[in-house]
This record gives sequence, structure tokens and C-alpha cells, in this order.
Amino acid sequence: MDPWGLCVSSDSFVDQLRALKCHRMPMAMDEFVDRLRDRSLSPNAVSLTFDDGYVDNLEVAKPILDIHGVPATIFLSTGHVHGGAMFWWDELAYRLQNFTGPTLRLRILDRPHVLDLPSREIDHIGREWRAWDPPRSGRESAYATLWSALQRCGTAERDRVMECLRVASPSVECPRDMAPLSPFQAAQLRSPFVRVGAHGRTHQPLTAIDQAERLSEIGGSWQDCQQLVGGAVTGFAYPHGDRDANVMKMVRGVGFDWACSTREAAIDVDHSELYDLPRVAVGNWTGKQLIRRLQRLTF
Repeated sequence: MDPWGLCVSSDSFVDQLRALKCHRMPMAMDEFVDRLRDRSLSPNAVSLTFDDGYVDNLEVAKPILDIHGVPATIFLSTGHVHGGAMFWWDELAYRLQNFTGPTLRLRILDRPHVLDLPSREIDHIGREWRAWDPPRSGRESAYATLWSALQRCGTAERDRVMECLRVASPSVECPRDMAPLSPFQAAQLRSPFVRVGAHGRTHQPLTAIDQAERLSEIGGSWQDCQQLVGGAVTGFAYPHGDRDANVMKMVRGVGFDWACSTREAAIDVDHSELYDLPRVAVGNWTGKQLIRRLQRLTF
């Protein structure tokens, strides 16, 4: 179950790193940005990033990066690191998958949602289904509906709805591969090849909240990350890729040197905005598939 295509097996990851070292020029994000600034960036340059701060970033990805000598930046959603709760989009999928039904009733921003979910034996969230594809089952449809309603509704309302879902669904333990890093684990991330960046505190879309809350999310996560890793933090990744001119100005003003969106494109050395750097969402691909995808990118 991976609605957002976030999971890459360790074998696929190793194959991807080998392909990048063979066909591209991997470098740390700070070096990437420095070369972009002085227009010395190679067309073959790439930099790896991870969002959110899952425990497998430390237990699986970091050892592989260190062995292969490939730099990467891991962006932490610091409220989840400190709180230890499963990321809400993962918990939503997991609880819907395990809901015994048959009817789930929730109210989100005073709008009722009544979802009829057939037996789990005949209705489930498929392993290959992605949230951007048409749903094929009642639980996939429920996930798409509830995710859209919860994504921009505000932290307090989302927390209230998730608590209602916990009451309505069976008690389930967070699967280890869905867990966020603990503060102790986050402090162990840094190595010669791994750096940490900030990703907000509660993974809230930043254009959906007021100025004071934005500053808390951006500046607070910057301070949190520096305390967690005991060093400077230079980069930010916009939660959900959500940003506008005001958000980018605030990220710059807090003290970040650069920021990443989720817009998929190649870097234009002559016209790139350092606070709106594009990225490619990488799936569970072979190394050859990754290189072909990179070759198709345009500005």
C-alpha cells in the first residue's frame, strides 16, 4: 500500500545510485546551488533529496548513500520528529485499509462524509494504486476523497478528524516503515554524505495558513533542525510543494540559502530561482528507467 509512490526498495535504490554515478554527476545540494549561482553547474549534475523524515531514511538510505559515496539532503517535518506520530496521509490509508465497516461517517469543516466500505476481503487499497489515478475500489475512493478534504483544512481540524477516525477504526500499531524518525535518530543522520534540511513543522500547505503560522512553520522548523543535528541548516522543501511569492520571500528572510518545490523540470542555469528549485519524484524504478526519465526533462 503506497498511494503516493513514496517507497523505493533497497535494491532499486542501489541500482539508481550506480546509474547516477555512471551517467550523471551527483553532488550535495549546497555545492549544486553554489555552482548554479556562478553558472558553472554541469548539465549532468544531480542532487538527491528525501522529504518528511521516515525512519528508513536512517536505517536503509543512509548506509547505502555512505557506502556508495553519494550525497543527499533529508528534509525533516520536525513536528512529526518530535511528536512521533505517523504522518497523517499514511495513517489515513492504513486505517481505511483496516476499517471493518461497513459505513464510515466523518464531518470535515461541517461537511458530512458518509463512506460505504465493502468487506476488506473484496475491497482494499491496492499496492499498485496511486492517488493521482482513478480509484478502483471503495477504499481507494474514500482515501482520495478524505485526503483532498484534509490536506488544506488546517492542523487543528485535521487532528480532530483523525482522532474521530481512530475511534471509528480498529486500534492499529504504526508499521515501522511508516514511522517518522525520533529526535535521537534524526541526530544520527548527518554524515560526510548526508545533510539535513527543513520541511516545516506540521507539513501544512503554506499558502493555506496565515502569516504568523507560516513564520512558525518555516522559522520554527529551521530552528528545530539546527537543534536536532547540531549544525547549520541551509535548505528548505515546501510541504506538498505549496508556495507563492510571499512564502518564498519568507523562506529567504528566515535565512535559508535555497528551497525546493515539487515542480518537475530540468534546471535552467541562466534563469533558475534558488527558492523554487524543481525536483523529480522518483519511483521504484531501475537505474535505466531513472536515467531515461531525467533525459526527458525540459526547462
